Amino acid sequence: MGSENPKGAFLKSISATYNNHSLPRSLRTLGALEPEVWGLIVVDDGHVLLCLDSETNVITITPDAKGVIPANTLFCFKSADVPVRFHIEYYHEPVLREAAQFAGLLSRKEA
Repeated sequence: MGSENPKGAFLKSISATYNNHSLPRSLRTLGALEPEVWGLIVVDDGHVLLCLDSETNVITITPDAKGVIPANTLFCFKSADVPVRFHIEYYHEPVLREAAQFAGLLSRKEA
């Protein structure tokens, strides 16, 4: 698991703040984020268990150790049965390559 989002990624949205009692079922079962969307797990208090790729690859996320959910990667959260408070920041990968190509096309039409 990488510890950072892709360079140039921009913040798309922020989830609700979850605790050990309010974690929705959709985050407790394996699923993936949308293509080109990464998640940054920010723990305020306690720790949460993140499963990446399978329910057996478990990583502990703490306030000092943020976790990243890469785009197109299966993930879920497991209950650590301890108090926790965290949220997920969703980032979109930069589309600089496409933007540069589009700008190049525009400059050719003007010439």
